[in-house]
Amino acid sequence: MPESWAHLVVDDPIVPVSITHDVDVIVDGGVLEQHYNLIDYLFERDGAFSKARVYLDEESTAIVYDAYADSSMDVRVDAPELLADIAAYLKRRYNRIERLGSEGRKLLWQSPSGVPI
Repeated sequence: MPESWAHLVVDDPIVPVSITHDVDVIVDGGVLEQHYNLIDYLFERDGAFSKARVYLDEESTAIVYDAYADSSMDVRVDAPELLADIAAYLKRRYNRIERLGSEGRKLLWQSPSGVPI
């Protein structure tokens, strides 16, 4: 096939084991305080788990969490390859990727063209 022909690229280094659409609502004294419409992606490889979250009011940004020993996400583990593959998966879908750490959200990657790669 000539290089100039359009073709489908399916090249994800990892895929989520689950994708969940959820709504978190916080009510205080009968008053709506916060409302979050979100999608969670759960990833697993070699016994390490991580998730990415997209708030649908920020639909172009995905937030990557640390890696953990199991899906309860209580014990952190070092899994740089897992996190790199999650970022690669998300780069094909979102314009901006942030990492959630102890100091809050930090930019990991942003599309220079404003569209996913």
